[in-house]
Amino acid sequence: MYEFRPVTERAWAFREKVRERRFRVDSERSMIVTRFYAEHENLISVMRIPMTLKEACEKMTIRVEDGELLVANRSRYFEGSSNQVEWNGPGWMPEAVEMGVWKKGEDGFYHNPPEEELRAFISQDDVDALLSIRDFWKTRKIGDAALAWEPAAYEEQRRLNVSSYNDRIAPMGFSYGHLIPSYKKIIAARPPAS
Repeated sequence: MYEFRPVTERAWAFREKVRERRFRVDSERSMIVTRFYAEHENLISVMRIPMTLKEACEKMTIRVEDGELLVANRSRYFEGSSNQVEWNGPGWMPEAVEMGVWKKGEDGFYHNPPEEELRAFISQDDVDALLSIRDFWKTRKIGDAALAWEPAAYEEQRRLNVSSYNDRIAPMGFSYGHLIPSYKKIIAARPPAS
């Protein structure tokens, strides 16, 4: 029978570091992508999307945590969370702060409600940065371009409310080969057997 080796000090220290983690919302990637989109507005999407990724990779802060063997990060903060602004705009977190759902703590950061299992927080600077790009992304998200190509039949599907996506995403964002139906809606709308 296989015997597991004792956990290394490095692995144990990393485990302890992430056990009580809180995710910090970061605006850095969103700001880099927004600047790139603004400077390359007439570039076709098939070129702009990979060039945007290259720009983000070149300009984002690189973090190297103590004890890491593989280095990769999505944010300039430890356990940071960045937003895919080209898909989602500035995200819902700044609006949660504006509406008072996320409250300012004694540490000066806005925190999500304590009853939520996943702990997250955001600084005033990151809130301000994300709110500053909100108008830019109102009509420039990747899904917005897809709406012009939306098939006529999709409006009927939306009206019937048979997909779990409906108004949340353009058909371009569907997983390939999946309708993702709302089975309860379909079953409830089925005529009774005769």
